Amino acid sequence: MVQIQFGQYFPRNESKINISIYNKMAELLEGEYLEMVNQLKEKYDDITAKLDRIELLEIDMKKDLITAYGVVRMLDHLISSSHIPYDNEVMTIVEVLRGLMSNAMDRHIFNITEAN
Repeated sequence: MVQIQFGQYFPRNESKINISIYNKMAELLEGEYLEMVNQLKEKYDDITAKLDRIELLEIDMKKDLITAYGVVRMLDHLISSSHIPYDNEVMTIVEVLRGLMSNAMDRHIFNITEAN
């Protein structure tokens, strides 16, 4: 059995020095901790700012999608209610575009997914 005495590694006359070294180390660790916390806060602020910009961009894109869908619906309504004959190609393109826009509205605006 090995017995370790306090005085063997920390002589009694040096205990005040050891306590001051411990206090300095604690201050250094506290400073490093505060620096690390500040760096993490800066990163968090950067990430939240980017997410806010992405959310605003998403809202703008949804507004544009809704506007485009409205224009396509108006065009489809004008073609279907007009007495002026339109080419079949134009009518087909408008109908296909309206279908695509309707599906996009369902997916991205109303969050409706098609059952496969």
